[in-house]
Amino acid sequence: MKKRVFAFLLLIAFLVMPAIVRASSGENAYIIDECGNLTESQLERLNEKARLIEAEQGITVMFAIIEDSGGNIQSYLERLYEENQGGEKGLIMGFSELEKKWNGIAYDSLTKDDIDTLWSAYDSADTYFAGVIAYLDLASKLYEHKMGGETPRDTTDPTESSVTEVPVTEVPVTAVPIISGNRVEDSADLLTDEQEAALAQKLDEISRKHDCDVVIITVKSLGSKEARLFAADYYEYCGYSMSGGMVMMVCPEERDYAFVGTGKCYDITLNSWVTYHLKKVVVQEHLKKDEYSEAFNVFAEKSDEFMTNVENGKPPYKENLISTSFAAIVATIVGLIGGGSRAKRMESKLNSVRHKYGASDYVESGSLKIVDKGDVLLYSNVTKTEITRDDDRSSSSSSSSGSFTSSSGSEWSGSSGKY
Repeated sequence: MKKRVFAFLLLIAFLVMPAIVRASSGENAYIIDECGNLTESQLERLNEKARLIEAEQGITVMFAIIEDSGGNIQSYLERLYEENQGGEKGLIMGFSELEKKWNGIAYDSLTKDDIDTLWSAYDSADTYFAGVIAYLDLASKLYEHKMGGETPRDTTDPTESSVTEVPVTEVPVTAVPIISGNRVEDSADLLTDEQEAALAQKLDEISRKHDCDVVIITVKSLGSKEARLFAADYYEYCGYSMSGGMVMMVCPEERDYAFVGTGKCYDITLNSWVTYHLKKVVVQEHLKKDEYSEAFNVFAEKSDEFMTNVENGKPPYKENLISTSFAAIVATIVGLIGGGSRAKRMESKLNSVRHKYGASDYVESGSLKIVDKGDVLLYSNVTKTEITRDDDRSSSSSSSSGSFTSSSGSEWSGSSGKY
């Protein structure tokens, strides 16, 4: 549940944003994406991971997402491996989106079954990014196992390396679905293992239902970033890839929260009724009481409700003005009737009270003598106390709402504040 060391390292990497330069001129491009399925940051992370494998194990591991191989994907992969200075020990795997075919070539001791297993690792993942991660991890383990924990260059003569070529294989059209993975990033450790598992399952079902990543993020620190921007950047850094995103972010130590959306959810989180309702049923009713599991589950259910309404041609959320107005009118009438009855009862008890028409009616005759007329101001003492207004409190708690741009330039909308 705690993301253990990975979550900590992910958060540190996100806050510090190390300058990892994308492999291009002068460096090997281990991961090649001709179709734009991976973001710039994802490519940087994947290339860095492959670079570490080569440095630690002496193996070049490459992967290519090809638009069109020109009818010969095997030759295309061989050329990519050579152009990117692939080592004498290594492998390259790739597929063509246009031709719906994949192929793998190993320049060492890996067998056809090994390459088939590597493809299965990639193909079974939910996203392009997660698939390449799974492929790189498994390739590293396979080489470590085959070499007995030693690097190939320490145990094998490079001149004895063999080439394993796998026949070109047709790829089903649905081989790489665009459904993102882990949608609960609980780096602040606010949930139990059971709560996190149940919440992740709920978010996965809602996300698949609407083709939109609904994500819960908890962190220990925002660094120097504003809550909404942190939530948007963190979402993009994790590589979610559906047609929209709706995110709830919580930082318990600083008592910050944010609700943000992008893509098909942009208009939802921009809606003022949605902002008002989320603050009411999530922040006021649960977050302020530190009821995190309840807050996250309500957010998930409301996200499902909002997107369902939009898909049915309705506003994402709108307060029932008729019932609200009716309740207000009824309350006013009851108040007037009750107040009027009470006033009548009080008036009936004042039998000795009679109306007076002037000041002379209250003065006994001959008891008041005025010898001079005038007013003298002796001194004045004025004390001013500033009244704290709601907008002042909002400003002090860094509240914000509306549209904004993430660090990558993507369009987002949403609200944030303190709880």
